[in-house]
Amino acid sequence: MSSVHALALRWRGEGRRVVAATLVETVGSAPLDPGAVMLVDDQGRIEGSVTGGCVEAALVDEAQGILAGAPPRVATYGISDSQAADVGLMCGGTVRVFVAELRDVEPLASDRETVDASLDDLRFAQREGTPLYDAIAAAYEEMARRAQPGRINAIVVLSDGQDTDSSISLDSLVAKIGASSAEGGDDAPVRIFPIAYGEGADTGALQRIAEATGGQWFDASDAAKIDLVFASVINNF
Repeated sequence: MSSVHALALRWRGEGRRVVAATLVETVGSAPLDPGAVMLVDDQGRIEGSVTGGCVEAALVDEAQGILAGAPPRVATYGISDSQAADVGLMCGGTVRVFVAELRDVEPLASDRETVDASLDDLRFAQREGTPLYDAIAAAYEEMARRAQPGRINAIVVLSDGQDTDSSISLDSLVAKIGASSAEGGDDAPVRIFPIAYGEGADTGALQRIAEATGGQWFDASDAAKIDLVFASVINNF
């Protein structure tokens, strides 16, 4: 475990609210590699770096906004040639940083019998293809039923976005979950975070599903980056 991650755990253990800014992508020159993390707590303390000083001041503003209630987001910054020279680079580039508050993770399930029964249903299901939209609709209905105010009510979907065996269309699914999100208000929203996995993934479908619930989709079409993508997704929780 890195020193920054250990510090984040310590701060959370002390009861502080902590925002993590994680470098997820670089284009052109950048001082640090993807995976670099900067922490900002609710007392204004800052640890770590993602660009060696090029965009950290802007990220502090992003962190303060999230502590004030703004949703997690991927922030994109251009590093000018003059900024790059200040940190020892030949030229500038572009960086994308995922900024989100760190939260405690609750146990995924405590009802073992219900989980076992659900697994049995999947094991013996007779389906000819991939009912992606049906599965998301069912998961959304279940999560909406269990959603609690003040909790993270989220669904993570790892998929290539291809559906070959659903009883509903993509348009119907988006309309259904979008209407439910609007009716549910802000007390206990359920958000969907799709991960587009594999070359040729239908990112358009997954993006529509995410946006309908106020969630965010993540691009893992390059399988070699899946670890970075999962790190970005986990920062939502």
